[in-house]
Amino acid sequence: MQPAPIKERFSDSGSFVSRVWIRWFQAVQDLLGSAAVDTVRITSADSPYTITDMGINLVCNTSGGAITVNYPAGEQGILIRVANVSSSGNSVTVDGNGAEKIRGAATQVITDGQVLECRFDSTEGWF
Repeated sequence: MQPAPIKERFSDSGSFVSRVWIRWFQAVQDLLGSAAVDTVRITSADSPYTITDMGINLVCNTSGGAITVNYPAGEQGILIRVANVSSSGNSVTVDGNGAEKIRGAATQVITDGQVLECRFDSTEGWF
C-alpha cells in the first residue's frame, strides 16, 4: 500500500496540490526555458505599449479603446503571447521591431478573443 501523496497549499488559495504535480510543473518550466512566463495586463491607457521583457504573456483589455503593442528586438527562441481579452470591437495592433516581420508582415491585428503567439527565429523573424 502506497502512502498518500504529500500535499502543499497554494499561497493564494485554499487549494492543495501534490508535490509530484509541483515537481512536474517546475520540470516543464525548466524545459521550456524561454517560454512565456511573465503575465502583464494592459489597457488602452497604456497604449502604445512597448514590450521590454522577453518571454511574456501580454493580456490586453481593449474595452477603453484600441491598443498598439510594439515588439522588442527579437532574441533567438523567445516566445511572446499577446491576447485581446475584450469583446468591445476594439483591436490590438502588434508592430514588429524595425525591419523584423511578424508572420511576414510589418504588423498584425488581433481582434476580440484572439491570441497571437510568436516565437523569434533569427532567420525568419517572429513566426
